[in-house]
Amino acid sequence: MTEKTDDGHEIAIVTDIPFAETAQRTLRLDLHVPRQEKRPPLVLYIPMGGMRFCEKAGAPWWLTSRGFAMASIECRVSSEVTAPAPVHDCKEAVRWLRFHARDYGYRSDAIGVWGHSAGGLLAALLGTSGGVAALEGEGKHRDVSSRVQAVCDECGAPHDFAYFAQPSVKAKFPGVDENLRITVLRAPAE
Repeated sequence: MTEKTDDGHEIAIVTDIPFAETAQRTLRLDLHVPRQEKRPPLVLYIPMGGMRFCEKAGAPWWLTSRGFAMASIECRVSSEVTAPAPVHDCKEAVRWLRFHARDYGYRSDAIGVWGHSAGGLLAALLGTSGGVAALEGEGKHRDVSSRVQAVCDECGAPHDFAYFAQPSVKAKFPGVDENLRITVLRAPAE
């Protein structure tokens, strides 16, 4: 399917592309690629909220009108898996997108990630974990790099756990408290 922007540019839209098979479900992505002379860079949007929901259809596609290709992905959530599985899902998406760049018409050497809330945390982890084998997961295209060239962590998850452990702060941010408890209680024993 194609769509035209207000200024007349064409955007190719492909939805529900399977990029990973997991024990819980097939993970899919939506892809919007501007049709232009040069292949555009790609921004991978991670729509994760509170590690509890991930709705790829609600992506802010406005970057496509600025000449960027965009993908929005599904990740497994806290009711399905524990960390680091969502990072594995994101890295699998990057590898799939890089492997299929020529097929869909965007650059494989210019992939950035963007997310807010838990999606921002996952974006930050993608940007700082290049080469960390334990975070790669088991998916396809293992010979393709999952490194990204840019990161936007918009309102990412908190990094000061001592602050969020205070009773008054836990009461104000119950979702963060819930995620911290789930992570601690479900963490595998060493």
